Order: sequence, then C-alpha cells, then structure tokens
Amino acid sequence: GHSHGSRGRRKMNMNEWSMYLHVMGDAFGSALVVGNACVVKYWTDLGTHRFLVDPISSLVMVSIFFVQTVYIIRQTSTILIEAAPSKISATVDTVDALKAEIIKVLGVLNVH
Repeated sequence: GHSHGSRGRRKMNMNEWSMYLHVMGDAFGSALVVGNACVVKYWTDLGTHRFLVDPISSLVMVSIFFVQTVYIIRQTSTILIEAAPSKISATVDTVDALKAEIIKVLGVLNVH
C-alpha cells in the first residue's frame, strides 16, 4: 500500500516556492476581483463605503505577499554572496572546525 501522510513530502526549494507564490497570487488576486465586484455591485447598504473594499483587500494581499517575497530575497541573497548556510554557521564555530568535520566524511581525502 501507500500512505498519504506527510512523511514522504519534501520541502519545496526556492524556485518551487516562488512559483507557488506566483500562482497563488494570481488565483488569490482573481478571487479578490470577483469578490470585490460582488461587494461593489450588490452590497449597496454600505453606500459609497463599499468602494473601499477594493483598495483595502489589495493592501492585505500585497502585505501577505510582501512578507513572503522578503523571505525569498533574503534566502537568495545569502546564496549569491556565498554565505555559509545557517545550519552550518550555527553549529560550527570556525573554519578549522568545519574542515575537521568535513574530512571525517567517508571518501573525503582533502579540504582546501
């Protein structure tokens, strides 16, 4: 048999996550357009205040995606400046300690 649990799931890489955000942004934006149009057209009890729904919902959507975009930019920029991954820099104090750990790996002959 097979399982539908989360054990077999892998974490998305940055490209996949960026693509996912793009697609979800398009879908969410389309849903907001339809929802906003319905509010403006049919919820006349709000008077002219109903026209505020569009800019408010747009700001909410932009805020959500801005936070995610900042995360992706930070992750990408650490790769571009060739910084040590956070898992390594949090556990290894010095370059010499890192070299000592790498040389312990089976098959590694030299670290330079």
